Amino acid sequence: MTKNICPIFFKGDYYPISASEKIIDKSNIKEGDKSKLREFLCDVSRHGFDRLKDLKVDCKGREKEKYSKYKIDKFTKMLED
Repeated sequence: MTKNICPIFFKGDYYPISASEKIIDKSNIKEGDKSKLREFLCDVSRHGFDRLKDLKVDCKGREKEKYSKYKIDKFTKMLED
């Protein structure tokens, strides 16, 4: 069962955004990363984890992806820790 479920769902605890923000505020993560992590959680909540790579941001008149694979992995690791 773990072999089939784990690729779909992440392991660990699931919290509402408000509870997650309290945990993030108490952590020793840099302030800049805290705000980016909050934004990441809100984007996951709004769009779902699978659609993060589709999100675009305007950067000096051109669109670029909001979350690279590196950023997604970084924020996911921060949340796991």
